[in-house]
Amino acid sequence: MHPTRLRLLLLFLVVGLANSCDRLPRSRPVASGPIFPFSLEFDGQPIPKRPDGYFDFTTRIHDHLRGETTPETNALIPLLSLYPPSKMDLLTWDPAYLQALGIPHGPQEIPALQRFGKSLQVDSEAADDKSLSFSRLPDCAAGWHAAPNSELWNWLDAQRDILDYFGQAMRRPHYFNPSIPERYLDLDEPSRFYRHPTLDFDIRTLGHATALRVGQSCTRGNYTQAWQDLKTTFAAARHLHRSATLSEIKHAMQMGDLASQSLEFFLGALPADWPHLREMAIELRTLRPNPQVRENFRTVFRLWNWDEIQSWHAYSAQGRSYPHFVPIRNPIPIDRLHWETMFRFSETWMSRYELAATIPDCSRRNAIWNQLNATLRQPRSIIDWMLTPTIHEPIPNYSRNSKVAAEQFMKIKWFGGLEFVNELFDAADRAEQQFELDQLALALAIYRAEHGSYPDSLAAMVPTILPRVPSDRFTGAPLKYQRTRWGYRCFSVGPDETDDGGAYFLPIRLLGSDLRREQPPRPASQTPRSDRLRYPRSVN
Repeated sequence: MHPTRLRLLLLFLVVGLANSCDRLPRSRPVASGPIFPFSLEFDGQPIPKRPDGYFDFTTRIHDHLRGETTPETNALIPLLSLYPPSKMDLLTWDPAYLQALGIPHGPQEIPALQRFGKSLQVDSEAADDKSLSFSRLPDCAAGWHAAPNSELWNWLDAQRDILDYFGQAMRRPHYFNPSIPERYLDLDEPSRFYRHPTLDFDIRTLGHATALRVGQSCTRGNYTQAWQDLKTTFAAARHLHRSATLSEIKHAMQMGDLASQSLEFFLGALPADWPHLREMAIELRTLRPNPQVRENFRTVFRLWNWDEIQSWHAYSAQGRSYPHFVPIRNPIPIDRLHWETMFRFSETWMSRYELAATIPDCSRRNAIWNQLNATLRQPRSIIDWMLTPTIHEPIPNYSRNSKVAAEQFMKIKWFGGLEFVNELFDAADRAEQQFELDQLALALAIYRAEHGSYPDSLAAMVPTILPRVPSDRFTGAPLKYQRTRWGYRCFSVGPDETDDGGAYFLPIRLLGSDLRREQPPRPASQTPRSDRLRYPRSVN
């Protein structure tokens, strides 16, 4: 044999032997049970185990959420008479309110509570409009069709349409989310939500029903009742933001938008000389969203990772291959992945993102996160091929080295999860900025009631109404405020830190940039492109 060929053959044998020693042989049994180097606790309590020996995170979280009783959950009860609760056993009932309804409270009275819910359901299903029991709500005055209240009327009609859709969905024997096509729901599999999806569905339905009642109370001049219902809408948004998991962010954002819209039209219909504005401002302060994302980030994201990694580990223990969600040529069998490398990789990147998550400054935090994302994608890898595939570039292979393959596998996993984490923080930032704009709109209403007109600048309300000029949490600069011919426009530049002049997308699209409050209202079709939140206030 030629000496050059002999050297190449020997080199090939040495490299192959090194790789075979580094990866797990197929015949080597995978250790049974989870292998975690970190503490398995949630809320200070140990995680129970499933019959197969793996940790049952879902049950632990369900038990935790069923057991908590807070003012936020209790505040959701006042609209009990508007819709049939589909999961009455999962809601936390306020004894004082149940007593006011004439419903005794206590474990021995659960059958009475269930009978009450069934009677509401029968009453609702017998309604002529195939919707919730709107017969309980008097019709609005016909005069509200005319300007300047046409926006309020159109908004009420939209709430009726949404509730009609929700009402039909609630009569199905299984969980149904109107925002997700039914073909995407696997109804034979247990829900993978960390909280019961139907509970969130009921809360959102409750929020829309409350919004409808707010508007109808305003049309009848019953502003006290409208404010009570409005507080319930804010409480529903607070509840969803406070305990939102990665799969519920958009629900929480929608509820936050709905609460702000409710306050928007409430202030638009409220008389300028309403005497209880300062008391309302004090009560509104107690309903701050308080998403607690930074405090719950580690728990939420780790649970999400642990649940998936345990599933992979279970697949490998059974000698099965996990189905890949990206068409990769010659994927390495999952039982050959280096598990210790996977856990170490996850722990390292968890610590990096957790440290960035503690930075309160939105701009600085996003810059660090973008840097981490760029580092995670270096060098060009499977992730980049997923994002920008080309016909000239072959589909990448997994490495035959088990440790390298494990890192490749976890990079795909982490990159897919970062989208949800970004939504988690984006929703929290938007919710907090949105609520500060709500408070500012109420402060402007107080100033107008006491001085007869809106201020020329926000500094005019300091210190009699506001302790300081509110700042934009996305830039640190003062919020932008302008007097207009009929009222005012006040807005935040939003997460993109670009001043779009108060432009916004419709809230249902969840694509807006600037967060705006404005008086008086303008139809959405007449607004520019990128800002979401507004505040109308008529000066008539």
